[in-house]
Amino acid sequence: MQSAKSFQLVGSCIFLLTLAASPCAAQLTIVNPRQLEVPPEKGNVVLSTACRVVAEEFRVSDPSVLRFSLVLVLGEREEHYTVDDKKLEYRLYMKEWDETKFATLAMRLCVQQLPTREQEARLLKEIMRRSDTISPVTANQLRRDAAVRLPPTTRSIGSDCMSAVRTQPCQNPNSPPP
Repeated sequence: MQSAKSFQLVGSCIFLLTLAASPCAAQLTIVNPRQLEVPPEKGNVVLSTACRVVAEEFRVSDPSVLRFSLVLVLGEREEHYTVDDKKLEYRLYMKEWDETKFATLAMRLCVQQLPTREQEARLLKEIMRRSDTISPVTANQLRRDAAVRLPPTTRSIGSDCMSAVRTQPCQNPNSPPP
């Protein structure tokens, strides 16, 4: 019996060393105040595997760019995640352990790590440039222009709805005139 426990302990150490040696292993911390069932080893494996698969798919030459910290908080009413870009820390709030949801978010977080800050800034600049080319008028300009072009709010008594459409919106026919 003692050798079985020793073998299990050695196996766990080998697993943790292999995980730590992985160049794109993200760090997972599990917060589980309600003691819900969750396999922590599985969570770590899914997260590090997501990083490796994303690195392979996008041919990332330096998989260490996919390093980030993920805190899994279980027992939450509403499932969501938060991002702290400065710390490169993400928090995933789940009602209970769901391997598929966890793997999906892990994959998305790995993909989110791919562009550098410079690439993000360049992409944002290009998005704004292209959208201005397509629609060179800003939303504020549209609001100001619409306010200037509004028709007068007074309506002459006895005008029909069709003539009113040309100058201002129609009123409900069942309501008394102003």
